[in-house]
Amino acid sequence: MRLLNTQWSKGKLPLEKLPRLMEDYKNTWEEISEFFTIEDGLVFNERLERERVTAIARHTKAVTASNARWNAPSNAPHDAPAMPTQNSELITKKTEPKPQKERKRSAPPKNIYRKIQHLTISDIEYKKLVDEFGKADVDKKLDYMDNWTKLKTKKSIYLTALNWLRTDKDDPKRQQPVKPKDYDPDSDIKWQEKYDREHGLDK
Repeated sequence: MRLLNTQWSKGKLPLEKLPRLMEDYKNTWEEISEFFTIEDGLVFNERLERERVTAIARHTKAVTASNARWNAPSNAPHDAPAMPTQNSELITKKTEPKPQKERKRSAPPKNIYRKIQHLTISDIEYKKLVDEFGKADVDKKLDYMDNWTKLKTKKSIYLTALNWLRTDKDDPKRQQPVKPKDYDPDSDIKWQEKYDREHGLDK
């Protein structure tokens, strides 16, 4: 093993130096001599020598390329391309910006007729309700929603009012009585809440 290490670092070994590199030279050499070649007074392992020569050539090539790059003349372009690598193509693909998708055009803003709590109803939605049920009944439902605590669970004033107005239209019993002279505005709200609870409309 020592003989191989020495050959790798210094090259082919003079035959006369073997006694200094091996203990019990005579016996040891008899055992390992078949793995070595003697040529012009030099001892070497052929396979190891081929590997050593290849490694030296590879190292010399790398050093030459490095020196050529870093010792380039001062008039060389500063933006010279970098040395190619195995991952150059992969890196380029990853760094290329992806084309941006076209943003979907948002719908034009609605003309808000009225805002009730956190929701709004547009002019078009209000007109549809009025055309079908009349202004008085529609306004009554919208006024009721102003103080309806469960409106926060709803997502649309229009759909909620539409549902109520159609229910009133199909159920004559739900129509409120004529208001007396001593009419209390809060009574409408109380009556509506009671009716909703009895008919499962408060959910």
